[in-house]
Order: sequence, then structure tokens, then C-alpha cells
Amino acid sequence: MNVFKEMGCAVGKVSAYPKFLKNKKGKVFGYSVLLLFFYFILAYIIPCFVFQARTGGFGKILDEYIPEFELYNGSFYIEDPVYFNSPGQSYVDIDTTEYFDVDDAYDFAYGYASVIIMDEEKIFLKSNGQVQSYYYSQLDLEFDRSDLESWIPLIYVSIFIGLLFIYIFAVALFFFGVLFVGLIGLIFSSIQKANLTFGQVYLLGIYSRTLSLGIKGLVKLLESATAITIPYFWVINFGISLIYLYMAIKHAKKEQEQSGMGQQGMYGGGYIQGQGGSYGTGYGQGQGGYYGTGYGPGQSGGYEQGGSGQTGSGYGQGSSYGQDPFDPGNRS
Repeated sequence: MNVFKEMGCAVGKVSAYPKFLKNKKGKVFGYSVLLLFFYFILAYIIPCFVFQARTGGFGKILDEYIPEFELYNGSFYIEDPVYFNSPGQSYVDIDTTEYFDVDDAYDFAYGYASVIIMDEEKIFLKSNGQVQSYYYSQLDLEFDRSDLESWIPLIYVSIFIGLLFIYIFAVALFFFGVLFVGLIGLIFSSIQKANLTFGQVYLLGIYSRTLSLGIKGLVKLLESATAITIPYFWVINFGISLIYLYMAIKHAKKEQEQSGMGQQGMYGGGYIQGQGGSYGTGYGQGQGGYYGTGYGPGQSGGYEQGGSGQTGSGYGQGSSYGQDPFDPGNRS
């Protein structure tokens, strides 16, 4: 079964999960990497292309929203002030015609997640909870708008490298997350009395994440397009995986039982179209075996088409009641 067919079965045919247990580790790893790649396309790649299509790229943003500016000899100049305010989220105030007080900026920044305030002599920044302020004379830095334009290709390269690291991290996080799914799967296995090792449960856990990751990717795509978030989605995400895993373990146990019944006649009685086996007794369409007696249309011995097996006795044709083998009239 190829990987793409396995993805379809992992979502729409839970009864196929026991077949996944026969897959080699390399194939399972490849399945996981490909699954994360599809998730990554939905969650990150498509939003990047949507951003590019909507804005025209960083070059167009620079042309439309960033005026001429220059940082030279510890002094900053901008042609037109830049102001943006999203309450509780972001605040930008870049104006070289006025000066701001650093202490006031610290107090003001508590109400925002990110802040950029710049005047002619200094800059104030808040990002990821970190607050910093610098005088340009301390930075020993000189650049202008043309330098910023030359950085645009590097920005795209940086984004690509960043996405690559995010993808690698996502793959590692995926295998780590399946550990928790697998631990709960062991509880499911114990409840259902399924004879599965942790490695087998872990493998089933990988495939059980297929639909969950697909939905998670779509949710990420929706969030990037509409800024709408689904609270406690991680509970829904893992809940779907656990439902699939529970059903997968149930089918795995069922297949084990069927496989055991099919081979039961090797040393015990076979009741379903089987053979009595080497030392057992066959009650169906089977054979009595070397040392057993068959009670159906068997070959070793039976009431209808019996006959002496290698060591057994038959009661039909062969040695049977109704014909005395010691009667002279019946001897050849």
C-alpha cells in the first residue's frame, strides 16, 4: 500500500490500521515527514503566498508605507511621521519633530504586546515581553531607505531558512507528541485486553494523527486569514487522535483473534473448515490427521468416508460396522 493510499485509509478506513503494523520503520518515518509537510503547507506556506498576493511583497510595502529616512552620525531623520495604534496589540510612533520621555514610554508600553517609538536621538522597543531603549549614538549604525531596499532579498532568504527550521522543529515535536498519545493508547490496549506492545501502539498513534493534523492545518490557515481563533483547539485535536487510536486497537485485537482461530487447529480442535491438525480432532470439512479421528467428510477417518488413517480408525467406508472384514465372503 503506497503512502497516499495509507493516508486515505488512516482517515476513512479504521479497519485498515492493523495492516500498518506490518510497515517498516523507514516507511513509517517517511509517512510522518510527508504528513507534516502537508500540514506545513496549510499552516505556513499558503499563508505566506496569501500575504504576498495581498500586499505585493515587502518591496511594495516599503514603497507604500515607509517614507524616506536616514540614520547618520547618531541622528535619525524621517520625511513623514509614521503612526499606528492597535489597542492592546501594537503601537508604532516614529516622529523626528518631537521628543519622547523614556520613563513615560516604559509606563505606556505595559498596555501593548509590541511597541516601537522613535525620535531624532533615540529608539524604544518592546517585543516578546522584552523592553529596551537605545540612543543612536550608542549603536554606531548608519543606514537609509536605499539600504533597506537592498535587504529585501535577504529578508526572503531569512524567511525561507526560518520556515525550514520551523518544519524540522514541527517534525520533532510531532514524534514527541505521539508519545503522549501512545501512553494513553496503552491504557486503551489494557482495557480491551489487546496484546500490543508500546511500539505497536506508538505506530498506530502516528497514523491516528492524520486527520487531526489536517484539521489543525486548516484551522491555522483560517486563523491567518481571519484572525479568528478556536479556544482549546488542542483538546479537540488530540481527542480526534485518541478516538482513532481506540478504534485502531479494537480492530487490531479483532484481527489477532481471527488469526489465532485460523491457526488453532495446529495443536487443538479446528471448528471452521479447518484441519484437525497433527494431533487434534477436526469437526468440520477437515482431516483427522495422523493420530486423530475426523468426524466429517475427512480423509483420515469419518462416519461417511472413513478409512483407517495412519494410526486412527474409520467408521465409514473401509473398516466399518455392517461388513465384517474377517468374514471369508468379504475377503479378496
